[in-house]
Amino acid sequence: MIGTKIGTLAATTTDPRPVWVYSLSGTDANTFVVNSGTGEILLAKPLDVTRIQVSCYLN
Repeated sequence: MIGTKIGTLAATTTDPRPVWVYSLSGTDANTFVVNSGTGEILLAKPLDVTRIQVSCYLN
């Protein structure tokens, strides 16, 4: 459903006054909307379930 919260981007730093700006890029970036201040990821258009590829990167 359009507007559904998918997740939240997060980052850490030792900088006492960090400034964060979040964004997405790539061929499917227009499928999602990222709030550049909060990091919330929302669905911007219906997903094409026939071509979904999932990747997970952990530190």
